[in-house]
Amino acid sequence: MCPGPISADLITKNRYAEYLEAFWQQQRDSIIEEIFVSPQEFDQYVWIPHRPVYKTYPMVTMKIRPVFNCSLKTGGGLSLNKAAYSGVNLTGNILKLLLAFRANQYILLADIRRVFLMIWLKLEADRNRFCFFLREGKRLRCFRYTTLIFGFTS
Repeated sequence: MCPGPISADLITKNRYAEYLEAFWQQQRDSIIEEIFVSPQEFDQYVWIPHRPVYKTYPMVTMKIRPVFNCSLKTGGGLSLNKAAYSGVNLTGNILKLLLAFRANQYILLADIRRVFLMIWLKLEADRNRFCFFLREGKRLRCFRYTTLIFGFTS
């Protein structure tokens, strides 16, 4: 899979630089790493399209974040999310959660900053082959995550 052209909305609103900065910050935080892929190795990777999601709420820690489309089907096959084993549902029954929320005197709520991006893949063999491009001028740069990808069923 290969991402499509740069969104016209990003260019017209001069937000592409802001979108790229979100990735550069992830690179500085070691969440993503640049990889060098030869033309012979190109088919060994799965290239995931991505797009920005904007949040305008005042309390949001990340105003712009990339989201990957792992549900995209290509060539009549399965999407990444359909092919992956998602495991058991750990969120529980919503009614049970609401009743527990109303029945207890104290409640702790948290918005953990980049929670999915803090689950590191330590071993080189565990680092995913689900990669993406970034266009910098006329140059395409290839990256992969060293953590879980937001948008992938895992």
